[in-house]
Amino acid sequence: MSKKTIDKREIGRIAVSAIILGFVFSFRQWGYGQIFELSTGLTNWLRLAILSAIILIIYQVVHKSVAKNYGCKSTFTIWGIKRFWFTKRAKIENLRIFGMKLKSIKIGIILPLLISLFSNGLLKFCAIGSSEISEIKLSRMKRPFKQVTDFEIAIIHFSGPLAVILVALLLNSFPGFSDLVKISYYIAIFAMLPLAGLDGTKIFFGSAPLYLFGITFIIFSTALLILANSLTALLFGLVAAVVLLLIFLFKYR
Repeated sequence: MSKKTIDKREIGRIAVSAIILGFVFSFRQWGYGQIFELSTGLTNWLRLAILSAIILIIYQVVHKSVAKNYGCKSTFTIWGIKRFWFTKRAKIENLRIFGMKLKSIKIGIILPLLISLFSNGLLKFCAIGSSEISEIKLSRMKRPFKQVTDFEIAIIHFSGPLAVILVALLLNSFPGFSDLVKISYYIAIFAMLPLAGLDGTKIFFGSAPLYLFGITFIIFSTALLILANSLTALLFGLVAAVVLLLIFLFKYR
């Protein structure tokens, strides 16, 4: 099996993530106006779950391809936390629920659902999953550094959000892809959040300049996608990202 092929466990995780995202994006589409229609809601949920799955697959395939280029393996995981506080005993594995031992709490499932429910679908929290990077020692034999560097880790993790925001910029020029565009930029933005376990944190600690460039480009591109066309969003997003990056490098050189 190719190293960039998504395995069965990842397919299951992506499927679960897509179902959650489909629910988040379809929350206010269960009928017309004040009329609730189960069939309409289920149809929209399924449709948006499939679109979410497409974007997540693109996200992870790019992750895997870039990771392979650096002699690493990328594995998609649902966002979870292993600690509920900062003390040594505050580990999830020390908790028991109905006698069951937990390894982590999958807040990538819990938070999107709760926020959608309590905000009546107005707020869309799309921090669902991330990727775990592991070295393939034989693949790094010819590289200057035997162990993957922090900057390489940052590049690998940034490749996913970058890929899906570029998908949004590309598809925005064509009619009929508005939902796919929306899902793409939501996933890109939330992936860049500097929260423990998400790609954003790994990019930030791997390379602060790359994180600044990436988050600026994605935010500006998303804002301009809504207000302008794709080319304008791409150009102004790049300009804003480069300007802030140069300011950062000049100030902290």
